Amino acid sequence: MPNQNNLSGKRWTTNNLQEILGGQWVNPPDKLWQALNVAIAKHECDDAYSENTLFIAMDEETWYKGSSNTRMYRGWTDTHPLLPGFQNKVVGAVVQRPIANLDPRIPQLLVDNSYEAIKKLGTAARNAMNGKIVAITGTVGKSTTKLMLDHLLRQHGTVVSTRGNHNSRTGVPLTLSRCISNPDYCVLEISVSALWMQTGSICNLARPHIGIITEMGEGHRKSASENAKFKSRICEGMVPGGYAVLNRDMEHYDIARQGVEEFGATAVSYGFSNNADVYVKDWHTTREGTWVTASIFGTEISYELPLPGKAMVANSLAALTTIHLLGLNVTSSIAAFRTLPKRRSVIELVTMEVGNGQSYLLDDSWNAQYLSLMSAFDVFKQQSSAFTGKKLAILGRIVDLGDKAQEMHQKLAKPLMQAGIDLVFAHGEEMKYLLKELPPTMVGGYFRDAKSCVQAVSNIIERDDFILLKGSRDASDFAQIRDSLIQQCLRKKNVKTATMVTLNTVNPQTKHYGAISVDAQSGEVLGSEGAQAAAESQGMGSLLLLSLLLENLGRGKIKLHDEAIIGNFPARDSRAAYAIGLREGDKVSVHTLLNAMVCHNAPDATLALAERLFGSTGKALNEIQQLAADLGISHHAVENITGRQMRNKPQKVTVDDLVKGARHLFANPPFLLKLLNVTTVTYKSKTFTASSNLIANGKANAGFMFGHNHSMGIAMTYANHQKIISIAIGARDEFHRDYLLIKTIEKAIGLKPKALNQPSNTVKLNADDEQVKINILGDTYFGEFYTQRRQKNNVEDALTKYGYRHSFNSIQPILQSGHYNIANFEAVLTELERSPLQGSKPFVLGGHPGKSVDTLKHYGIDAVTLGNNHIMDYGEEGLRTTLSALHEAGILTFGAGLNAVQAEKPLHISVGEKEIIGYNAYWYRPYMYQTFNFYAIGEEAGTACLNQGLIDQIQEERQRNPNAYIIFFAHWGFDFEVVQPMQRNYAKQLIEAGVDLIIGHGAHLMQEISRINNKWVLYGIGNGVFNSNGEYQLRHVPPYSFIAQLRFDKHGANKLFLYPIHSDNLKTFWQPCPVNEEQFQHVLHVQASFGTPIKNDEAVKTGRDDHGYYIAISL
Repeated sequence: MPNQNNLSGKRWTTNNLQEILGGQWVNPPDKLWQALNVAIAKHECDDAYSENTLFIAMDEETWYKGSSNTRMYRGWTDTHPLLPGFQNKVVGAVVQRPIANLDPRIPQLLVDNSYEAIKKLGTAARNAMNGKIVAITGTVGKSTTKLMLDHLLRQHGTVVSTRGNHNSRTGVPLTLSRCISNPDYCVLEISVSALWMQTGSICNLARPHIGIITEMGEGHRKSASENAKFKSRICEGMVPGGYAVLNRDMEHYDIARQGVEEFGATAVSYGFSNNADVYVKDWHTTREGTWVTASIFGTEISYELPLPGKAMVANSLAALTTIHLLGLNVTSSIAAFRTLPKRRSVIELVTMEVGNGQSYLLDDSWNAQYLSLMSAFDVFKQQSSAFTGKKLAILGRIVDLGDKAQEMHQKLAKPLMQAGIDLVFAHGEEMKYLLKELPPTMVGGYFRDAKSCVQAVSNIIERDDFILLKGSRDASDFAQIRDSLIQQCLRKKNVKTATMVTLNTVNPQTKHYGAISVDAQSGEVLGSEGAQAAAESQGMGSLLLLSLLLENLGRGKIKLHDEAIIGNFPARDSRAAYAIGLREGDKVSVHTLLNAMVCHNAPDATLALAERLFGSTGKALNEIQQLAADLGISHHAVENITGRQMRNKPQKVTVDDLVKGARHLFANPPFLLKLLNVTTVTYKSKTFTASSNLIANGKANAGFMFGHNHSMGIAMTYANHQKIISIAIGARDEFHRDYLLIKTIEKAIGLKPKALNQPSNTVKLNADDEQVKINILGDTYFGEFYTQRRQKNNVEDALTKYGYRHSFNSIQPILQSGHYNIANFEAVLTELERSPLQGSKPFVLGGHPGKSVDTLKHYGIDAVTLGNNHIMDYGEEGLRTTLSALHEAGILTFGAGLNAVQAEKPLHISVGEKEIIGYNAYWYRPYMYQTFNFYAIGEEAGTACLNQGLIDQIQEERQRNPNAYIIFFAHWGFDFEVVQPMQRNYAKQLIEAGVDLIIGHGAHLMQEISRINNKWVLYGIGNGVFNSNGEYQLRHVPPYSFIAQLRFDKHGANKLFLYPIHSDNLKTFWQPCPVNEEQFQHVLHVQASFGTPIKNDEAVKTGRDDHGYYIAISL
């Protein structure tokens, strides 16, 4: 096609640009102005791309209408306002509207449609180009073939080639626009989406001399045969006499050949078959790459590729075939392969520094199609023999498969297993389909984010391990894994092992919390708890505002039904913690705002009340500060209205300040105090509940709870013809606050804990044996709740078929070896058919009292922990029947009780002079307290709560009994999840309080094992016998638990043996059993990924005995 524009200057100039695009110059360039690079995104203006960049600015509507494409530039935003931020990178701009704040020295050409400008520039440059154009498409291999051709052709002339992902209907004309330089060669990578356009293939614009199809397969949403037809359009628009270079080994080769010939191309083939025009005669993989011998149209050549794998060899043949067809010397070209630039994340071998040497990452994460994954597995298998360590794979999903996603991911399983990979770490939702097809022992873990995946993999990597990284980067953080993994491994190598500090004695923690009860009239102290010198670095402005509000209500200056119009200041706090979501302009009654303040400590409601009461927050603060002065409260306690911490004005509230404020508030008459017993408030169809149960349980007649993390509270109680005011300050959370208040209220009214009829929790074991063994089982329940579900669905069930004793049979030998056996019984023993919590709590677990207890007793269970999230599923009555059934059978209980004293009472085991003290509690979950009232507090029945009050008791026990061995049985964590940060926080507090060993359960699977201050923490031992279906396969988590066996030796060599058991009931028919050798190795791999220090040293050893495989820890 003749040159229709004056483009002989090999640059875009003032004249040819306006001649082609039309439009008007906003600020015209001078006559010497020129541009070469054309860009539509910021990163395309970088120096690495080109100098003299012309930027084409575009708004969202123009982009989407023009491109019909959201893949490469998903989430496109108008680039007009962005351009001034990188204007130093451009020499000119094509715009749809003038950019006012752009450097006036940068010319702007104003056009109607920026997207059309891209096509016009590409068309004009192509028409003026005299060189040869090569277009490449294929399901996989496009980018690498382009890279090879670009590199080889530069030995023979100038080259323009596709950059990045510019293979779309937009990217191709952008690349062609750079051909204004009239290069000798242009290499275009073209996606199939640019070939199947309704207006015809983009190659009608490109008009290539040679078209290459690298591979055929099911890419994205099209079948392989459909792709073959579309990919043949690479030759549509081809110049007369052109060639099609086809992979002879690809699926549907014949369809592709027929298609390209219909477009007038001469088909030439390459591949591994000697039926091809260009074929491989021999090849073998080296650690550095691949050695190839090939026949190029009858001429034998040999060369070395710096890339490994069969697919890379095929790509090199496509490049060499093209070199030949362009009339260039193949023999002289192959030498350039030695200097082929390695493309990041394309079959790239990366060395990673690890703690004891180096490991190796085969990074092929640039892209992911089904065929490219097959190729990566093949390369990995070929190269893996060169590495002596573990073979790991980190795999991400294939995107945009539509309804084929499940099928295509499942098809990966067989070749993956054949690749010799030991463990697979999967990232992304669709990878669940793959994991379901793999043996459980191959599953290293399933991850939703890169961070957690990297953490797990970095924990397990050792010297000379070989790791494959392959997956799509689209719409996920998978691309972050490579660099994060390298950095994490290096960080671990450089971190010196921290010195463990053994806590031989425990110094009492400074208590920054306390509570006090006083007589409302005289101020006489009636009871106290904790530190009376405690103080808070917050304020009490909201408390004094509440006093002023009640005072004005009492005087009639404001009515409850009065409306407040919400101003800007309160509305700005609508998203703050505890806010109810007030919006500017809302009309809300004073009563609603008051309830939100009292019930929920809502800061937006507090500020709205301040404005309604005094006209502005400034005037309100003045009134609050005046009241504080009148009451003798420090001005540091009222620097703002809400009481929240301030950066520029530190606040401080003392016990004395709170007592003064509380006495003033509760001096109001009863009709006003009734406003302070609100437990719920509803605003805009959303209901908010009080953080305290004191009023709901009748422990207080009125109250106000406030402060960051619910750290402060005041309550009023009538008892013994006396009005008692109690305050708490510095509490760790809302339960601890109520715990402190109840403690001091009970002291004030002289209430002593009820004497309960229960067996002694002290046990003496035979000290004559060389070794005393105590077995600990995790979550245990015979599963009546789940059996009923199966029966309704006509599903076979072990409890129905074999009875209660079936599930314990395989682990019976371990239990028989113990001198004492403890299990976490996670259900209620009751004859009740219906629970008060049915319909509101998803899993309500009840069991048959007689049959359950009989089976526990039969298998030697001596004691059970009850501090868990199911012991109150049938209310206090269910707890009573549970305790009664167990105690009558001689099974001791701890961790739950009919009051807090019973619930928190530990188990004492004496072995000669050795005393073992066991505590049990369920971690604090706000909804379990506020909604279900599950925790024992004061005289309320429930489960023991893992909170500061119990930690204080443990610390006091340690001080009284420094030689005791204290074990804490913690029920915590989320079902089938890894260790949570709150578990780690609790573990640290418990160890610092004097606990020697923590054994956790609750997540239904084994969790991490770690050490804190030289004390061992088993975050989760999983299940004992727990007859649910489990969710191991659904969640792709390891189906293992531990039976823990404490061995106390006469000579002081105490150890903890952990026997892994297989806990997936769907695989074992509800009979957990010791793991086999393959499963045990998987247990060790998974624990290593958690970061568990299993090194077979003096501290931790592995082995096998009569009970099975074990991990032995020296205590």
